[in-house]
Amino acid sequence: MFELGEGVVQNIPEAITWYTAAAEQGDAESQYVLGTIYESDNSEPQNQHIANKWYLEAAAQGHKEALAALMQNPTGAVIAH
Repeated sequence: MFELGEGVVQNIPEAITWYTAAAEQGDAESQYVLGTIYESDNSEPQNQHIANKWYLEAAAQGHKEALAALMQNPTGAVIAH
């Protein structure tokens, strides 16, 4: 909602706060979304290292989009199978 501005003014820092709370509780979709936020140009600050952390957390739970994001990552993140 906050990251897209759906029904509210777009607020990336607020979105990060809410998604982080859910991600820290183990929610794979929130972990994935945090990865996309930190990877995007809209993120303040943009941080591929943090994006990879959340993608790895989500991928470890079987989140296919997070795994795909890691596989397309140009930074050379290593994925153990």
